[in-house]
Amino acid sequence: MPLVSLKRKQQAIRAVGQLATDAAGNPAPFADTTAYERASVAVPFGNCTEPSNVKAGGGSCPIRFQCAGCGFYRPDPSYLPAIEQHIAGLRADRETARAMDAAGYVLASLTAEIDAFTRPARRARGSQPDPAPGPRRPHPAADPLSGLRHGDRMTAPGRAQAMLAARAKASQGKRQRALDAVQALEAAGTPVTATAVAAAAQVSVWLTYADGVRDHVEAAQRRQAKHQPGPGPVAPARRGAPVTPASLRTDLAIARDEIRRLRAEHDKLRSRLRLQLGAEIEGPDRAALIARVADIEAAARELAAERDARAAEASHAHRQIRELQDDLTAARESLRRAIRQANR
Repeated sequence: MPLVSLKRKQQAIRAVGQLATDAAGNPAPFADTTAYERASVAVPFGNCTEPSNVKAGGGSCPIRFQCAGCGFYRPDPSYLPAIEQHIAGLRADRETARAMDAAGYVLASLTAEIDAFTRPARRARGSQPDPAPGPRRPHPAADPLSGLRHGDRMTAPGRAQAMLAARAKASQGKRQRALDAVQALEAAGTPVTATAVAAAAQVSVWLTYADGVRDHVEAAQRRQAKHQPGPGPVAPARRGAPVTPASLRTDLAIARDEIRRLRAEHDKLRSRLRLQLGAEIEGPDRAALIARVADIEAAARELAAERDARAAEASHAHRQIRELQDDLTAARESLRRAIRQANR
């Protein structure tokens, strides 16, 4: 693959930098190529102008992959394929969440994020220039889709359908692994529980409660209960689900996990309380501290008074020294004059 020269890179920056927008789709062009490279950093779906994130090279964003909700988001048409692919993925996630009967705020959050990314995508599609007239076609090396017919090119809805199909295939594979895990556990004589099935199939626990999987899990539990010798311990009946030895064992395992967690929390709190009580016992008395502070302040006052007295003594000594120096100077001058008179 040929490298892109610096000249072509600058030309591309000048072309797309003038078409940059903000998160709301309003024009926010860069002044020049230097500003484009210095004041922004490339992120998955556009450019980011947040100073700390630019300084960190794009690795210091607290809302990563939610660029459309940030005021420093600066997309341009070069990121349109990535934005459209992300929108298609969000729509697929929303359909999956709706099929899972997810909470309303989950669907609302996905819808809001889809709308937020749709605005800059619509602006980017509108700002793309029309192709130049003529029979000129892109080089096959420059366009990986040039060998496909026009009808074979995958549009945004086609990509969304492909992603939905892929997700459905992945979900079907997880369900099949869960069913295989149920059969394997039952064949091995291992108690069939939601946790055991999820661990064996490497899927989420919630999937074992989904329609089509839960029925097989409960059927396996009933079959295991029939082969268990003797009745299990009697427990209060629960609404909507029969009490079986397998379910009682599951409840017992859950209760043991909860007891283990509570014991760990209890030990942690006891340790913290022990440290706090030890600090209070080993710490000095408040009255003793007050008396000690008073003694220190009295000693400080005495030292200050002694310092002042020593300073006064030093000042007096300096004055005496200056007077003696003046007397010595006068005596020397007098002796000098007497010697000059004697030599005449």
